[in-house]
Amino acid sequence: MTLLGISPDPGNYYDRNFEPVDFAEPPVYTPEIYQPAPPQKCDLSAVETFANLKNTYPNAKIIGYVTPRSAWSMINDTYGRVLMDCYILGFLNLAEFFDSMYDFSARSILLQ
Repeated sequence: MTLLGISPDPGNYYDRNFEPVDFAEPPVYTPEIYQPAPPQKCDLSAVETFANLKNTYPNAKIIGYVTPRSAWSMINDTYGRVLMDCYILGFLNLAEFFDSMYDFSARSILLQ
């Protein structure tokens, strides 16, 4: 969209040469502080659903991946809710069923 001149965020616009464009009146960022969600209990029930893919598609090569996450999301939604150990355990359990597993999250400490 940026290359077409239709930037989704006019405060963060780059031209065709990937040079930042200055604005006469850039938008003002107003951060919103929100209360973090309360701690949550570990629920690994979704692991079985994904693990069953191998049974449903026995001839398929199943590739799992952990999506990238922003530091903000990791701190507020994972560490703050006491879920990091749960996430890691879930990824580890899934990796046992998948043919390949890639971790693109903020800190790759798991599987290769």
